[in-house]
Amino acid sequence: MRDTTDRRTVRIRLTERGHALIDELIVLHSANSARLLDVLGRDESDRLAGSLRTLLTSLGDKPIA
Repeated sequence: MRDTTDRRTVRIRLTERGHALIDELIVLHSANSARLLDVLGRDESDRLAGSLRTLLTSLGDKPIA
């Protein structure tokens, strides 16, 4: 759908099939992330989380309240 205020912009939406696919992929992605991080101990996991927070903040991300 064309944006009414900016003709350079075209807005898109996922179909019902696209939403279903995203739901499937999120489950697979979460399982893979858990598998990869499972080898870290508690301290390593905490350090990684802190480092990733620092990186995101440096890129302009705002902490979740």
